[in-house]
Amino acid sequence: FLDWSSGPDRYVISNEPAPQLGWLRSFRFNAYTALKYHCLEAPPVAGGWVPRYRVHRGHWCPLQVEWKCLFAFFAFESQQVPGTSRYYMQQRFEPHFSTRIAKEPSAVQGWKDYGSFCAFDVPMPGTARFSVDFLTADTDSREGPTEVSRVYAKDTWEPWVEKIFFYAFPAPTLLFPPNTIDEDDDDQTHISLEDNDENSSQAGLSIHTEN
Repeated sequence: FLDWSSGPDRYVISNEPAPQLGWLRSFRFNAYTALKYHCLEAPPVAGGWVPRYRVHRGHWCPLQVEWKCLFAFFAFESQQVPGTSRYYMQQRFEPHFSTRIAKEPSAVQGWKDYGSFCAFDVPMPGTARFSVDFLTADTDSREGPTEVSRVYAKDTWEPWVEKIFFYAFPAPTLLFPPNTIDEDDDDQTHISLEDNDENSSQAGLSIHTEN
């Protein structure tokens, strides 16, 4: 519901069945609850050549050493909104930590679902296109990880191959947990935005610590 008050002129969104004293109910509308998802990147594991990727579900952007937030988007979690498909976030820890996005749940070959979201199949007002890229091996040596996946907001280039794509609402801002940095701590944590491509608006947020 959207309620209005004239002293002073202001509006409020409410889910109460009746407006509060001094408020006038203007109109009602239906909406779906969206959740924020952060796409993170970290350097390769020792001896590796492929960066690590994962999708973090939650309102706050996680602050973890080595992990850089590339971007965030809003999607639907609990409700299957008309015109959307469900995507499953999966992870495994052997032979090393890796994640992937799939359209079917999985519990084989070490993969385990740790969440899911629903996104649009076609462009909708306010949405942006995100690709799910897939990588199996180094194109030169034909050796490498058995499977690596990432959510990406730019054009896909070799050795990555676009597997699927979806449309979701891009998040314009990143929010951090309150009291994340202790000003009295001797360890200083620096938060900086990085843009690895001058022609791209996709910036990354990285965390650095100094002792």
